[in-house]
Amino acid sequence: MDTFLEDKPVQHREVEGYESRQFMSMFPKGVFTLEGGVESGFFHVVPENYPPRLLKVKGKYKHLHVRQVPLGFASLNDGDVFILDLGHKIFQFNGGESQGFEKHRAAEVVAHLKDTRGFHIDLVVIDNDSPLDSEPEFWNLMGGKGQISPPEEDEHSSKKSDLRLFRLSDRTGALNFEFVAEGSGISVDMFDSNDVFLLDEGYIVYVWVGSGASREEKKSGMRYAQKYIADNHNNFPLPVSILPEQRDRKRLLKLLEGN
Repeated sequence: MDTFLEDKPVQHREVEGYESRQFMSMFPKGVFTLEGGVESGFFHVVPENYPPRLLKVKGKYKHLHVRQVPLGFASLNDGDVFILDLGHKIFQFNGGESQGFEKHRAAEVVAHLKDTRGFHIDLVVIDNDSPLDSEPEFWNLMGGKGQISPPEEDEHSSKKSDLRLFRLSDRTGALNFEFVAEGSGISVDMFDSNDVFLLDEGYIVYVWVGSGASREEKKSGMRYAQKYIADNHNNFPLPVSILPEQRDRKRLLKLLEGN
């Protein structure tokens, strides 16, 4: 009996900064990514030192990230919230078009920093429309002040009409990858248990593995998904999630709901 995928961990590919909703759902307070490393003879981490660092708070609802970015004016944009951590003092910069949930997440991060340090921390909140001469310490550390960049395009947004479905099958004796349907033309009935399907949702790619798919089809799904992303998304680091038919039929139905 072919046991490939049966009773074994299901594979998911997650890329830092472009994590899937499923992955992010495991972190209700978001993901906190900082520069650093493992203490060794070549790299020594000293927690008591607080060199200036700039944190970027970006995302929507439960898909929020806190990521360290290069310290400088060029890192700022009008759509996100930024935290400049100086150790004993913290600046929170709110982009003019940043969202309430990003500001709320930034407040949580600041509260966490205050709770984990045994000394008083001053907090200064700066809005993008603040006077040009306000908070010179912040702007000096940023390298000056000028025109803030516009909001970044939201790489996680997509519409149901963006869905595209492909089939991976070796029923002819050789692996064949072909387009099936897109948008509202996709239905659950198209998913044949004897094949593997790739469903592109715009910000994540699903590899649906039919219970009767051949071993070659099953083991080739991830490889074809990565090639598809390279060819059709300019090698953008989209997450990939495998959906075995016997485990994730309900999830498939939910994905296609209302499409």
